[in-house]
Amino acid sequence: MKRWTEDDHQAYLAMRDRLSPPLYRDLAGPETIKLILPGSIRSKKNSKRIFGKGRYKIVLPSKAYVQWEKDARLYAKMQARLVEPLKGRVSVCMIAYYKGQRPDLSGALESVGDALEGVIWEDDHQIESWDGSRLIHDKKYPRTEVEIRIE
Repeated sequence: MKRWTEDDHQAYLAMRDRLSPPLYRDLAGPETIKLILPGSIRSKKNSKRIFGKGRYKIVLPSKAYVQWEKDARLYAKMQARLVEPLKGRVSVCMIAYYKGQRPDLSGALESVGDALEGVIWEDDHQIESWDGSRLIHDKKYPRTEVEIRIE
């Protein structure tokens, strides 16, 4: 998996207006945080590793998911520049541009909710809605665009 560079990130920011649907752009306001998480989203519930120790089994997320979550948290911290996670209710719009096989939407939403927990919001129970979230195939520039509206 190719590591994202600052040039890749700047290219995404430059192409954001061209690639994002108009409805997504128009939602931005003073109480909105917009993030771009690089790479094709990984579903937490569809990629697992099972380890056995005696008669007990341990289920862990895949290495690909763990790496995606680590990168997503890093990019979210850099872009949001929050002193501490949000405490109130939020509404989230997520557009996942994926390459390869289509992930399921509920798994993608769970992945974003868990990855941004403790960085953007304290707990993913603060999310009131996932308005307008969808999956779009993009082989050239896989990424996840997240818009958080503070209620």
